[in-house]
Amino acid sequence: MHSLEDRVVILRRLVWLGDAAFGRRNAPIGGLKDPRMRQIGLEVVSACRARDDLCELGSIYEFVKRNVRYTGDITDKDTFQTAWRTLQMAGGDCDDHGVTNAVLAMENGFQTKFRITSNAGATWDHIYCMAAIPKHSPARWIALDTTLGRGKFANEPSRAKYKDFVVGEM
Repeated sequence: MHSLEDRVVILRRLVWLGDAAFGRRNAPIGGLKDPRMRQIGLEVVSACRARDDLCELGSIYEFVKRNVRYTGDITDKDTFQTAWRTLQMAGGDCDDHGVTNAVLAMENGFQTKFRITSNAGATWDHIYCMAAIPKHSPARWIALDTTLGRGKFANEPSRAKYKDFVVGEM
């Protein structure tokens, strides 16, 4: 298993570099450097009025919720996917949901961070994306936890403790 810091480094690299984060040259990139992700990001929010940040985040949330089934990792193995791979496979765990939400939000100009939580306080067992609104003068963070279930936009799971990690620049 990876340490908490190692996981965050991997997730940040997946957001920014996609498959290139693992040295794959002939594979789809799937991160912010992939024009397909920009196209998907813009299509997802196309029904929203310009500068309607909550509509855009709600559209991203619903898109990922509708198109990515939650599934756990392979037994005793951490697996990581790019946003492109997660959408291609239509499934992934909380890491994969978080990366996909972060990429789509960032493609639309939102600042993002990962929130890693602990249900009981003993281990770090969940992660999801948070996006800042408004885009150009962030005042609050909105949860994009697409693993919680329908109708849970902007809701966060109960937790004993959490840590935030800004996705930042690569």
